[in-house]
Amino acid sequence: TDSSEDIINQYTPRDSRIKYYIPTNKGLTSTLNKYFGCTKSKFLVRMDCDDIAFPTRLERQINYLKKNPDIGIIGSFVKEIDQNGKIEEAEILFPRSHHFICWKMLYTSGFCHPATVIRKEIFDQLGGYNPEAWHVEDYEFFLRARQITRMDNIPEALLLYRKHGESVSDRFSNLQRESHFQMSKSAIGSLQLNAFSDDCVSFLKYSTLSNLNERKLIFEFLMELFNTFVNKYSPSETERQLIKRDVAIKLSTLAFTVRKKHPLQFLKFYVRAAFFYPPLILHTLKIG
Repeated sequence: TDSSEDIINQYTPRDSRIKYYIPTNKGLTSTLNKYFGCTKSKFLVRMDCDDIAFPTRLERQINYLKKNPDIGIIGSFVKEIDQNGKIEEAEILFPRSHHFICWKMLYTSGFCHPATVIRKEIFDQLGGYNPEAWHVEDYEFFLRARQITRMDNIPEALLLYRKHGESVSDRFSNLQRESHFQMSKSAIGSLQLNAFSDDCVSFLKYSTLSNLNERKLIFEFLMELFNTFVNKYSPSETERQLIKRDVAIKLSTLAFTVRKKHPLQFLKFYVRAAFFYPPLILHTLKIG
């Protein structure tokens, strides 16, 4: 209805690289797998139809991949744009460096999916997106990708991400949330921790404590998760400090959730967290 087809047909005779397909609607995952499979390009660029790429997006991301052959997936920061065209000033930040991204992927995707560029060889090696990962195909794909390639995010906004009530995350929020939770639980379970519960995973993902009786288990879970991850993946010292800060903030949040009902335990939790990561005290003062 917006003359897209007419515009495309004006360009296809001018550039043989442009191919125009009219697919039947079989859902996002099937469509991505089919047409990413068709392309002969070395690079696969994700973008949704109502998002807006900054003019330098492709240049910045493709050049980054050419200069860093060990990186298989590159994302970027983004800015939100609403249905009326208003652009939020603040950038939405995503983690930098491979091991910090892998850490964050224990409880979040680590990327804005429409802002990513993927090497075709990585996509093919993984067999594309999983059709059974309903509405979380990106998170599931990135979890598998971390095992065979390194990943990064460019620390600048290269995409305007459209936010509106008809997005998948809004229309299928409950299903998406449950699927995301189960994948996080599986990713954490692969580290073979001594013990953790659904409440531990929920706190890691959402920083909410629904059961006060789980508070000690959650505290020890966060500490063990950090130690196990660091020992298994051997992140750089910079990455280690980023992960440590992330854990310390969650430990501090856990301490503050029990401050009123259990002041002594709050103090114990907070002192242990501050000893674990001394700069936490400055962070607490800043947010407090």
